[in-house]
Amino acid sequence: MVSLLELDRVTFGYKADNTLLKHVSLNLRQGESVGIVGDNGSGKSTIIKLLLGLHHPIDGGVKLFNEEVTWNNHYPGLSYIGDPSYNPGELGLPTGFLVSEVMDTFKLIWETNGISCSDSLEDCLEIQSFRNTRVSQLSKGQRMRLMAFLALSKPTDLLLADEATEGLDRDGKSAVLSAVQEAARKQKFGILWISHRRDEVALIAQKVYELKNGSLKQQKMTRFNCQITTNHGSSKGENKSQNRKLCREGVFQALGEILTDASVLDFTIQGGQDLEE
Repeated sequence: MVSLLELDRVTFGYKADNTLLKHVSLNLRQGESVGIVGDNGSGKSTIIKLLLGLHHPIDGGVKLFNEEVTWNNHYPGLSYIGDPSYNPGELGLPTGFLVSEVMDTFKLIWETNGISCSDSLEDCLEIQSFRNTRVSQLSKGQRMRLMAFLALSKPTDLLLADEATEGLDRDGKSAVLSAVQEAARKQKFGILWISHRRDEVALIAQKVYELKNGSLKQQKMTRFNCQITTNHGSSKGENKSQNRKLCREGVFQALGEILTDASVLDFTIQGGQDLEE
């Protein structure tokens, strides 16, 4: 199988006396999906920045598609979903244009290369509601949906996702996750999914690692097939989430969100067979 990304004993720190990553190694091959979880500040997003060439390791190697990563390299098989605002101007959302202008330009580029863009993805991500908004005026959730559209509308070999549902409401999160899962099913691309949300990672990833104290450690994930039904009353109706492969932490996370949502009148959780990884 083709190696899509490789971290080879990578050590990195923003300050000489504060090593954030210590001899971190990771290899992701075609068709594999890997998740990384960890607390804020643990270094999860730093791994993405190293893979994008925004930073360079103090020691060790970083490769994409069997080539050493540099910022100037062009990787046509790479897609990215994240928040470009943490490095203004570096990750390439042109803030001076309307969303429609950005999308039409990308569609034209893809069509010139024989790639047809489906309207179903645009509908799934509900981009029509902000097509005429300038990129600089988008909310964080809207930026994420635009990034998801740009990432998933073209053929890809590797998807890098860094907190890809941050700033999205429940329906927005569901739309992005569904779009990613459907695209991955069709294209068989590799996924590196980085998030603090263990329930998301359990849905997307075959293997899950926790980044803690600068090191990656694979997690044994006990998963459950669940159907969660929430009743939001007449205004929002009923919301069902079927066959969610949730890790144990994900079940508690989903339950916590339900209990703190004032619009939920009642709910039911039907559990299924435990799935041992």
